[in-house]
Amino acid sequence: MTSRVRPRTPMSLTWTEIRSLLRVAPRHPREALAYAHLKTRPGVTVAGSPWLARPADISVAGRGRIEIGEGLFAPGRVELQARDDGLLRIGPGCSLEVGARLAVACDAHLTLGAYVAIGPYDMINAFGGDLHIGDWSMLGPYVSVHTVDHGMVDDGTPMRLQAGTSGDIHIGVDTWIGAGAVILKGVTVGDGAVVAAGAVVREDVPARAIVGGVPAARIGTRPGPTLPSQPGNMARSSTECESPSDSEI
Repeated sequence: MTSRVRPRTPMSLTWTEIRSLLRVAPRHPREALAYAHLKTRPGVTVAGSPWLARPADISVAGRGRIEIGEGLFAPGRVELQARDDGLLRIGPGCSLEVGARLAVACDAHLTLGAYVAIGPYDMINAFGGDLHIGDWSMLGPYVSVHTVDHGMVDDGTPMRLQAGTSGDIHIGVDTWIGAGAVILKGVTVGDGAVVAAGAVVREDVPARAIVGGVPAARIGTRPGPTLPSQPGNMARSSTECESPSDSEI
């Protein structure tokens, strides 16, 4: 496969950002450190003013890239990885809860649309297959999404050493993935669908369907139309509040 990722370029703080950090640091020292750490990492580009309560664990290797849109909110430590020619792109207004890990490698793209909410301790891995999560989607805690499986057909070779198989995953607009759910390679979850807690999804989920169980099967349908993918024209959720540094950094 040919590379789709641009060469890494170093980032730096502007004088305006430095002055803002010096002003904010006495009151919010950890947040100021996390902001500076993110903005100055090679291979990472950041739009606007993210708010992180702790410095993110960032790993960028090879020609990996991480692109972060405006308004990222991370109230706890998170892990972001991009290796080989992988591209991790986080859209505007996304939130990453404590312990979340997003990892991409092997020329794959891992993309979060606008206003996506990633829950605590979620594991989102795109290794060899692309992974997209649509606008306004939300994932509960301990969700696992993986575009690759280990091989297991050769009895004479440890499974860890066998060639794996991969497949793209597409999670649509305005979806809800319940706590502890597992989304396996090659699956499409349609717009507006709901995946119940603990479900294992190995086949496509139709738009607005409600699925649950192991393996996941249809148990209901959501009423009403699917939301348009136009987050910029929609008001912010009433459950969200302004972070302390929104107007300061």
